[in-house]
Amino acid sequence: MNPMSLGSHRVLYLAAEEVCPPGVIPITEGLQQVSHGGRYRDLVRRKTRELLDGYVMSIVLKHRTPYVYLQLDGRQVKAASGILIELLHALTHIYNFTYTLKLPDDDQWGSISTDGSWNGMVGEVHRNEQDMALGPTSITEEREKAIDFTTPFDFEPWDIMIPAAQESVDLFTFLMPFSPLVWVGVAVSWVVVGVVLYIISRPVWSTAPVYPYPYTHTTPRPLSLLLHLLNSLGSLVAQSIRQPQTEVLRVLSGWWWMVCVIMIASYSSKLIASITVRFTSPPVTSMLQMVQNRPLLWTYQANSAMEELFKYSEPNSMFGKVGGLHRDMQGLLVYSFKEGVEAVRKKKFAYIEDASLLEAAVEEDLRLHGSCRMSLVGDRFFSTRFGMILQRGSPYRQAFTMDILHFIDTGLMDAWKRRFWPAASRCVGGAAKRPVRPLNIFDMAGTLLLFLVGIFLGLLSFVAELVQLERGAATSLGSLLGTAHITGPTSLLNILTHANAELALQLA
Repeated sequence: MNPMSLGSHRVLYLAAEEVCPPGVIPITEGLQQVSHGGRYRDLVRRKTRELLDGYVMSIVLKHRTPYVYLQLDGRQVKAASGILIELLHALTHIYNFTYTLKLPDDDQWGSISTDGSWNGMVGEVHRNEQDMALGPTSITEEREKAIDFTTPFDFEPWDIMIPAAQESVDLFTFLMPFSPLVWVGVAVSWVVVGVVLYIISRPVWSTAPVYPYPYTHTTPRPLSLLLHLLNSLGSLVAQSIRQPQTEVLRVLSGWWWMVCVIMIASYSSKLIASITVRFTSPPVTSMLQMVQNRPLLWTYQANSAMEELFKYSEPNSMFGKVGGLHRDMQGLLVYSFKEGVEAVRKKKFAYIEDASLLEAAVEEDLRLHGSCRMSLVGDRFFSTRFGMILQRGSPYRQAFTMDILHFIDTGLMDAWKRRFWPAASRCVGGAAKRPVRPLNIFDMAGTLLLFLVGIFLGLLSFVAELVQLERGAATSLGSLLGTAHITGPTSLLNILTHANAELALQLA
């Protein structure tokens, strides 16, 4: 390492460590002799302040919500905010230094190439071109060989962004409120009630003591089995029916009506709730399910900690299978977060990324378009550690580490996170909940189809009845003509009038 790249303050620091007058305790040894606690932290801060007082620190950083928000003019950083910028401001207040901000030359986080060189922000700090790299940079074993990380300032899980589940046309939506077993129970109850009503209404029961109204020519004509079944069915659909003739029939019908009222209310409420607030099944429910079934292809950023993890994991493990897709199918990786989001929107890919970044993107898309075009699986399968990047052997590492721990313990980090963290979105979750909305034609497709089937059956019954009546009328007229003695037009008119009256009785 070239000490001159660290600035004059650090040259003096390194010189004091390497060449120390006799009887003078070196800084690091002196720190070890101080007891842990407030005095130790104060001594570390004082020594670091002496090095950084008035120093202009060069910092490379990337836009990454909610940790770093950048306002750019071309490639020039005009303003910055976010969780890490608040952390940086706190450090500048403690150590009295200023800083300059720039973007990485290649816009990468940092990964090692085949020749052993580093790119991205890690590479610029590794080559001593920059003092610090600021951003939620994942702490990995390979990176720690090239640069120094502070203690993690945050732990964040990874998640999967997927296209929002599309609502399909379900022709059997009207059957959804009840399970198949309940529908079978309703059908059996309807038939049983209709048959029982028919049996106990027959005249054969006239001698039984429970039948107080014997059948005579003055009592109403008993209904057929079909009419009893239709009456029972009419109760299920809240239609008026004929008044039962006896007390026995009225008692049984009353209880059946009460059951029908409960079933109608249960069916109606469940149907309304199910078609106005939809819960759709996403194509991906977990990382394991995605890897095993491959309902979607997936991608993640190249030259990132994710690529490193998936690339070098055991091939038969879940992470190894995630990376195996890209060994088998080249060209699926993306090189920026924007490309990853576009892959979800346009190519219908799944995109693996830090959860907070995905949450912010989903909320922003919802704000712009007013609908959930993307969602998150919610299977937070891995947590990565984020740290600030410093040069190898940096004299600031210990002080910055202690300050980060202090900010975490005092709740400052939580306060900064609450300030900048994206708001919870209704689109986030494996089964995203859709808002209450008006019913559309697709919601009623099954009901309309059922209506058309009913019209067809009604027309078919009407035609069959006409054919039957026509045959009956012809038979009646033929028998009258065959047995009657026609003496003139008057007798023929009487025969036709009588046949017409019989036809009217059949229609009635």
